[in-house]
Amino acid sequence: MDLHSGILPRLLHTQVVRATVCHTNLTIPLEGLNFVSGPNVRSTLSILWSSLLTILLCTWTIQHLALPPENEDDGKLRRKKLLKQFVRNLWKKLKWMLVAIVMPEFLVGRAAGGFIATRRSTLCKAMQGYAKDHKTQWTMAHAFYANMGGFVLTAPKSSSPPDIPMPILYQKNHISGLQIPIAVNSAHLCMLMEKKLIKHLPSISKDAIKDKSKEDFVVKLLVLGQVLWLFIQLIERKLSSFSSTQLEIAVFSFAACTFITYIFLFGKPKDIRLSTKIVATRGLNDDDKNQLLCLNRFSFFETAFFFHKGTRKPAPTIPNDSYNIEAELYNFVERCEKWTVSSEDIGIACGAVIFGVCHCIAWNFEFPTPVEQILWRIAGVFTAAIIPLYYFGWFALSWVGTSRNVGYWTERILVYTTYTLCTVCRLYIMTEAFRSLFYLPPEAFVATWSGSIPHIG
Repeated sequence: MDLHSGILPRLLHTQVVRATVCHTNLTIPLEGLNFVSGPNVRSTLSILWSSLLTILLCTWTIQHLALPPENEDDGKLRRKKLLKQFVRNLWKKLKWMLVAIVMPEFLVGRAAGGFIATRRSTLCKAMQGYAKDHKTQWTMAHAFYANMGGFVLTAPKSSSPPDIPMPILYQKNHISGLQIPIAVNSAHLCMLMEKKLIKHLPSISKDAIKDKSKEDFVVKLLVLGQVLWLFIQLIERKLSSFSSTQLEIAVFSFAACTFITYIFLFGKPKDIRLSTKIVATRGLNDDDKNQLLCLNRFSFFETAFFFHKGTRKPAPTIPNDSYNIEAELYNFVERCEKWTVSSEDIGIACGAVIFGVCHCIAWNFEFPTPVEQILWRIAGVFTAAIIPLYYFGWFALSWVGTSRNVGYWTERILVYTTYTLCTVCRLYIMTEAFRSLFYLPPEAFVATWSGSIPHIG
């Protein structure tokens, strides 16, 4: 018996027949009318498309990625290189869009940490003094530009570093592979000026940085308008005692995180391709490399999943998830090796609370089954609480100062348990949001006046 020609089509036909469909039939307006209002119902697809487009816009426009590596053009392979670069940049954006969907609180924390680091660099008296002495500018735009890899330190034509003994902080093999060109952040620039490794701060103006940026404020205004429309619609439906959908609540959670991230990213350049070169006055000795290494932190995912701690070698580009030393708020080094409280970690914890609490808005919504409602509540509470509890547990372990072996395994159990629970909760919320769309009460399809407000979808 042919399975494809027998059983499978009948099963599909049975499922289609059992599905209940409501077709809205509207009367054609009579001739001579000057205005025709919209329908007083909304469809399942209209809810779906508006929600998906809002998530797409929020996760795409929120990306302010670091500068990509530069490729030298040899003329002959220009088209192939441009195509390869386009595909690479597109894949990077799609990858970070996926991160924004799975972990929107990470972008909140990343933006908060970047803002704190940039603000501190701008208020640094030493940096402002260097800028004043050489009649240059050092603004928020310059610090943002530096921390996204906009300034690259290059070697001088004649490189003869002085022979200075290296302090016993790092072994020789940790810095032997450090070679320029390297991307330098705002903390690196301050150190380079202090050691006279560069003559002056980069002379690029604030307007030149803005000119490099490809920020489109019209697109961001459209996204903010879409978020505002979603918020008005949810409020209006609540006041009118009409049901909203779990999918709309999930979208509102993304929108809330997007709005907060926009605030921290205000004024940050976007989609810059070419960096600004800074020529060193001399070659780097071991002490110079050691200090550059001390000011360079590991990235979030390296720390969270691979347990790399401390510093990493500077590179020609800055990773998009790298920690910034100027975003650190406090270091505990007395009773343990080192535990850093970073504004980025605090932003991630606050973003997780906001994201989870927003999902709890659907606490009393109708679900296909009572079990699914209970699971939604559990997932919402876990989403709001698990990340702050994770950081509190990590801090407690470091503060108590457990032995190296116990701390090693306890830390890994804590990390993998936390992120496993987060993944399960996120997957359930995303799955249930779409599943519940097909089990809505009738009043969920009643349209309100907010549908007449211009929006996408």
